[in-house]
Amino acid sequence: MRFSFLVLFLMSSSALAIDARVLIDEVSEQRVLNGDLFITCVPHQNKPCAETSADFRSGTWKLVWDRSGLSVIDAKNSSQSWLLGDRFVINGSFRIDGYQLEKLEIIREPSKKLWIAHLPIDRYLYGVMTAEVPTHWPIEALKAQAVALFFIQKGGATKPAF
Repeated sequence: MRFSFLVLFLMSSSALAIDARVLIDEVSEQRVLNGDLFITCVPHQNKPCAETSADFRSGTWKLVWDRSGLSVIDAKNSSQSWLLGDRFVINGSFRIDGYQLEKLEIIREPSKKLWIAHLPIDRYLYGVMTAEVPTHWPIEALKAQAVALFFIQKGGATKPAF
């Protein structure tokens, strides 16, 4: 009964088609993804992309940063593709660290590599609410927490008003 509002709120927020961006790693030089990948290079810090996109179907793919861009290695036959650039968006249906994703952004900065998962806002809020809010809280507190999380993620509550 306590999560009935949460479920309704999350169901209504899915119609807004808002993505939550969640940093999943900022140090790894490489990650393994399983599934279908469509990788697109996005210009970053005035650096152009040599190849704009590549398609990788049904496999286990090891993504490795090197000096000039991203290497994509097929785990089955060790074939390798190179994409030049510092920022890539990966769309498709794939798993990383056991989590099913449809969009991942990877950015190479001078001192770190950012791996950012894009999640539908309803999935993000559900995960945060179930992990951080005790179920014994009054229903009004759960409602307030869900609304606050939604607006914080959306960027509407970045600075205190006082």
